[in-house]
Amino acid sequence: MSSLISGDTGNKKAKTESGLGKPDGAVSTNQMVGSASYERLLKLAHQRAVDGKGGLAASIAKMCLDSRADLNEEELSLTFDILRKLIDQVEVQIRRYIADYLAERVDVPQDLLDFLANDVINVAYPILVHSAQLEDDHLIAIIDNNGAAHQMAVAKRPGLTGAVSDKLVSTANTEVLINLLRNLSAEMTPWGIGETVRLSVHDADLQAPLLQRRDLPPAVAKRMYAWVGDALRDYIGRNYDLDTVIVADAVSDAVDAALEAEDAGIDWYDEKGRDHAQRLIGALEGQGEEGFVEAVGAVIGKTEVETRKMLTRTGAESLGIICRAFGMDSNQYMTVMPEVLGHRSMKEMRANNQINGAIEAFEALTKDQARTTVNAWCISAGATKH
Repeated sequence: MSSLISGDTGNKKAKTESGLGKPDGAVSTNQMVGSASYERLLKLAHQRAVDGKGGLAASIAKMCLDSRADLNEEELSLTFDILRKLIDQVEVQIRRYIADYLAERVDVPQDLLDFLANDVINVAYPILVHSAQLEDDHLIAIIDNNGAAHQMAVAKRPGLTGAVSDKLVSTANTEVLINLLRNLSAEMTPWGIGETVRLSVHDADLQAPLLQRRDLPPAVAKRMYAWVGDALRDYIGRNYDLDTVIVADAVSDAVDAALEAEDAGIDWYDEKGRDHAQRLIGALEGQGEEGFVEAVGAVIGKTEVETRKMLTRTGAESLGIICRAFGMDSNQYMTVMPEVLGHRSMKEMRANNQINGAIEAFEALTKDQARTTVNAWCISAGATKH
């Protein structure tokens, strides 16, 4: 980038015309900041802009906006005035060069800052990520008025507030959300966490960065255990104490609301308003495992293959969630378990003392929690047969 301000052929002419490139010695910064020099510089800068050349604009940025330049208020104002006249007429590389300087300052006129922040992303990036002058209302407007590239840059800003994070979450853009989730200094509200969890049911790319956030409550990680892959289940098991899940009510309620907002269309009650538990047990007793799987699939709107996969995805745990969702008690669950999981699996569970743990997990699960999880599974699996 230094070639833009010194040493290149195109800028030698500009330096000579402005009195900056005389062979007998460079003009000092102190000479530059004199009132007469500034008036002349303004005139020349405007002419260079008309000619479509940006070398002088870059020189102004370097010499006048450098932290070592000792400018008074009038001189600084004039510098910004020159940049205003040039900024929309010079090439992208020069605008980016100027943006790099202005991103570190806290005294840039708002109109100039807004112009750069809404410029092409190569120019806007340092302003969006680093400028301390951009407040929440400016950032929210930028998110509203620009595309994913600008939104991703905003998502990387240190110390984002919950209001800006919520606006980013509302874009529902995977890459934007990944950048936000990886920004561990960004504040996320209960709504933001809940909505991102809901989106992660469909979008596996969000699951790992979401689980790696330090502010994700263990109860939410436990909820996600139901729909993430094996590798992330291992991660949850290693990094979260799932036996002691304490979570703020606001976050827990937000996650529930987000998951329930998208309904898979499951009718949890029969025509008489009763749970399906007894009818499913009847199908198991009358037609065996295939009859049970078919009956469950008919209620949740899935094929036999999809239903069997859902019932056995995590063994006794997933089966217990579905049985609880249909209103079964622990005795009914124990009746279903060997038929669906197979007697070989039951033998292995007994050998590893896992039966009691499965029953305890089943009894600790509420019907509403189970239904929210099954609803999420069905949404994640795709369109139903209803």
